[in-house]
Amino acid sequence: MINLGYSFSRPEWLLMLPPSLWLLWHLNQAKPQNSPWYQLLPPHSQVMLLTGATDQNHRRWSVLLLGLSWLLSLIALAGPSQQQANSGQKVSQADPLVVILEMTPELYATDTLPTRLQRAQHKLLDILRLRQGAQTGIVVFAGSAHTLVPLSNDIATIQNLLEGLTPELMPVPGHQADLGIQKALELLDQTQLGQGRLLLVTTSLNSQERNQIRKLLKNRPESLSILGVGTEQGAPILAKKEGHFQLDPQGNVLVSRLDAQGLERFAQEHQGRYQSLSLDDRDLQGLNVLSSSPLSAAPQKTSGSGWQDQGHWLLLPLLVIAALGARKGWLFCLLPLCVLMPASAKASEWSWQHLWQHPDQQAYQLLQQHQPEAAASVFENSQWRGIAYYQAGLYAQAAAAFAQMDTTDAHYNRGNALALSGQLEAALTAYDQALAQQPDLIPARYNRKIVEQWIQVSADPANQMALESPIESVSNSPNTLFPSTQRSISQAQASDSSLTAQTKSAQLALGLMDGPVNSLNAETPLYSSESQLPQQQQSLEQWLRRIPDNPSELLRRKFLYEQQERQHP
Repeated sequence: MINLGYSFSRPEWLLMLPPSLWLLWHLNQAKPQNSPWYQLLPPHSQVMLLTGATDQNHRRWSVLLLGLSWLLSLIALAGPSQQQANSGQKVSQADPLVVILEMTPELYATDTLPTRLQRAQHKLLDILRLRQGAQTGIVVFAGSAHTLVPLSNDIATIQNLLEGLTPELMPVPGHQADLGIQKALELLDQTQLGQGRLLLVTTSLNSQERNQIRKLLKNRPESLSILGVGTEQGAPILAKKEGHFQLDPQGNVLVSRLDAQGLERFAQEHQGRYQSLSLDDRDLQGLNVLSSSPLSAAPQKTSGSGWQDQGHWLLLPLLVIAALGARKGWLFCLLPLCVLMPASAKASEWSWQHLWQHPDQQAYQLLQQHQPEAAASVFENSQWRGIAYYQAGLYAQAAAAFAQMDTTDAHYNRGNALALSGQLEAALTAYDQALAQQPDLIPARYNRKIVEQWIQVSADPANQMALESPIESVSNSPNTLFPSTQRSISQAQASDSSLTAQTKSAQLALGLMDGPVNSLNAETPLYSSESQLPQQQQSLEQWLRRIPDNPSELLRRKFLYEQQERQHP
């Protein structure tokens, strides 16, 4: 059978077509002389007072108009659907998902080869690959919980961070999944919808964790799905540093077992699903983390095959017919409609958007479509306009936009933009203004230090090698691995292609330092390939090559710093 690309999602409404056609035929055959008025009025008055006596054509047009209205209504109710050319694009519209990953020594158990940790890491990469384009965040937990990756779709950066993730990086030992759930809910609260889905990757939950999670999810719309790692038979836990199995206080070998039944009951309690980790994608399909309907019992036929209901468009001609059919001589009103047709489809589309959306909303859509320069010309808000210019690489224009505001974020972002445009002295002034308003703003403090170093390098090329010792000393503290940070420009829509994966990992991992959070967040690299200082750019690239590829130490210091901030706010 030939597939025309159209179908009906509610075809039962088409059963009303035969009765409607019979009723229209009956109305058309009915004689106006059967009206009681013909019996009450004298014949010489009927011609003047009863329109049906002379205007038979008008009556036929009225019946035709009514039939057309019924036809459009029934087709719209039947749900004419069009098949999308690429149904895989549906995944990019999936709900935000936060993965809460257990990061305890139990992941070193070898009941799933090579280890639970490696299998969990590979499964997370599968999730990111299949949800490409959708926002996905990762939270890790042991005795404390930390954000590994905010809601992002940068697969390369997330992969680099996952490869360096081990239980030894966690600052507090233990197993508190409730802290991970709490951190994940905080990430979802920062999204535009304020909600999303939760996926817990763990081996077991104790009663205290379950009670705390129940309190956290009470009156929340999020569902909690669980991916179990390991087997019910279990395996000894390998102490990686010592090279032997972990022992309990009595000297017995500790065996970690998967509590599949308990986790499944707990997931169902919170409107979620449970699956044990598998080698293929069956577990992810069973968890339903790849579609945009988190609570549906099974994928819908229309959504799974890429069908979209287009019946709402038939309401437009139906409204026109309803409006014009109420007046005599309505056919003449169609002529002005032909005259007012737009000259081009492009202009029509823009006028339609301008009618229903604020300019900032239109510009935000352009920004989502990776058209930052076009978005900057539409934004009315200075902060958003600066963000768009920044992502477009027009750093001088971005700095001018940020200069129109007197806020901490504005001064900080202006400093980054000025540094990228080569105005290093002006960048120092902007950082100083940001620090004057918020002295504890660590990103501004350390970006300022780096700009000072580059000023020295540009003044005397012989000082270029002096950058090695400051970098080594800075890396010895948990919060100084900048050349960039994430503040006030979004979790990422576009990143500089010249930065290495490790540098982007530093941006993403250290981009959540305590500080003011704006409505849009994005990467703010200190330097990029579009910089107007060729010599300094070459020096920067040589400097970046010296950074180790393994982000483990970076993550360890970040997690430790966050834990210290919680204990001593």
